[in-house]
Formats: sequence, C-alpha cells, structure tokens
Amino acid sequence: MQSLGEMFLEQCKYLMNDKKVFEELQKWEFDFGIHEVFDVCGIGIFEKLGIRKSVILSSTGVRDIVNEALGISGPLQDSSILSDYGGYLSIFDIRRNLNFHSAWRNFFEVQSKVLENKFNFTTSFENLLRYSNLMFLNTHELADSHRFWSRRVYEIGGISFKTPKPLEEVSFWK
Repeated sequence: MQSLGEMFLEQCKYLMNDKKVFEELQKWEFDFGIHEVFDVCGIGIFEKLGIRKSVILSSTGVRDIVNEALGISGPLQDSSILSDYGGYLSIFDIRRNLNFHSAWRNFFEVQSKVLENKFNFTTSFENLLRYSNLMFLNTHELADSHRFWSRRVYEIGGISFKTPKPLEEVSFWK
C-alpha cells in the first residue's frame, strides 16, 4: 500500500504542477466537479480551480475515509472496502478490519499533508470532502453489506463493463 500511495502522490504532484493544464481548465466555468475518492488529487484540483460543489463517484463500495468525512457511521463491524470477507465478521475479522480502516486513514493523511503543504491550501482535504453534495456508489443495495447511508448517498447498481471503443478526441487537449 505504501508504494501505491507514493505513486499516486507523485502523479498528483506532477499534475498539480502542470501550469498548461490549469491554464486551460481555468478558461472554463464549472458548476460542479465529479471525482472518485481513491486518492485526494481530484478534490485538490477542484480546490485549486475554486470549485466547491462536487459529486463523489465510487466504482466500488465507499472508501472508509469518505464515511468519516461525510459523517456516515462506519463501525468496525462493517466490512472495509479492502476486506475479503462478507457481512458477518468474527472478532478476528473485526481486528483485521481495524487494520484496513487504519491503512486507508494513513493513505489519505499522508497524501493530504504533503499536498496541503505543497500547494498552501487553507483547509484540510477532509473538510474539502465535506463540500460534496452527492455520492454515487457502484454497488447494489441488496448485494453489498448493509450500511447506514445519508440522504446524499445513492447505490446505482453493480460493476459492469461495456464493450470498449475508442474515445472521441477533444480539440483543446491537442
């Protein structure tokens, strides 16, 4: 997890320092942004562009840190996104779940501290997550572990893939 976190951090620093990308993005007026919270880069980009309204998408279940930031109950009896067990957790699974929760918290905090300091953000990434108005999860409400959600969280199905096809070119990225 540490080397994965380092790769995401380096990729994000590289993107956040790309003046050409930000000059192009600042020409546009955004009503809101859409991001996935696997790491903190998306909300960092939004902060740098002054976008305060956002929607969180998750291609899998919700990340533990998102639960905490949005004030959604996430007790240790709920399976972590990293876990490989179902809805019933033994005492050993709960202990292991604590490790998963701690790993996500550490992953988030390490990235957050580095980026907050590097780009002089005035608020924490955890607070920036709280600006999100909606969260869509790619899970099925009957197939995933039961969790308590807020009115901002919607489960929209299960993982599915469409037949791949080439992406359309967008002229301003040339």
